[in-house]
Amino acid sequence: MNSSNTSLHTAWDFEGNLTVYREPWGHLGAYTTLRIEISPTAQTVFFPAAHLKRLKGDLLALGVRVPDHLLSQDSLKARLGAAFANLEPGDWLLRLAVCEDHISLAARPVIQAETSTLTGVTQMYRRKLPEIKSLDYVEILRRMQPLKRSSEELILQDPDGRILEGATTNLLFWHQDGHWLAPDRGCLPGITRELLLPHLKHHAMVRFTDVTPPKLDRIDAILCCGSGREVAAFAKVNPFGWKAKTSEPLAIVREIYQDLKATTHDRLSIDLLSDNTPERA
Repeated sequence: MNSSNTSLHTAWDFEGNLTVYREPWGHLGAYTTLRIEISPTAQTVFFPAAHLKRLKGDLLALGVRVPDHLLSQDSLKARLGAAFANLEPGDWLLRLAVCEDHISLAARPVIQAETSTLTGVTQMYRRKLPEIKSLDYVEILRRMQPLKRSSEELILQDPDGRILEGATTNLLFWHQDGHWLAPDRGCLPGITRELLLPHLKHHAMVRFTDVTPPKLDRIDAILCCGSGREVAAFAKVNPFGWKAKTSEPLAIVREIYQDLKATTHDRLSIDLLSDNTPERA
């Protein structure tokens, strides 16, 4: 990637004026991560309405008040067109973060994952507000730092032994009896998982339940899902000694997700050849 002509972040205050970008972690606020696919002629952001709705709800729960028009699809489109028009073609992640007094956007390329060898690295940690995608994320980032992101995913387990979620994903467990297990306590109701669940229920029964290490003996596949990894499967999960027994659930859920992306009306498209869009360098 040629970073010399690539904007990676921008920020603006609640008056809509550009301001100095600051890393948001540790501040009072919330964020969401959207996937954006860039071609030579267009940028496409997937599921923006779902992301913005969740972000607004999280901010309301945290008591952070933001003018509504600053968290609209029109505002997002304008900011992308102004600051990110020169991103190179490919798949990117776009982090939209809201602090007490400003909003920021930061873009980074999607890490090419080694999906056939993904390892879960489990650590004991439960987020303070697991149902909110808050900026209280410093400790998780510290724990993620030693990991190889392309082939390892941090998995969070609470002190009671429940396997909760990935650091950047939700987890889905395929039981050998032919149904799904989905943790529903102590974890974020992620956008990707919420989109998938109604369709998974057409494939097999989904049980919302706690998952603990003893239950892993009867789990044949563990999937993770989120904007970054989309849908991936673990080859093994440490330190439990669990190993995948089948790849069929991954193929089924990936097909469902790709169909969702192809058919959804919840997308934001930006024409890079428009007269209103800055020319590529």
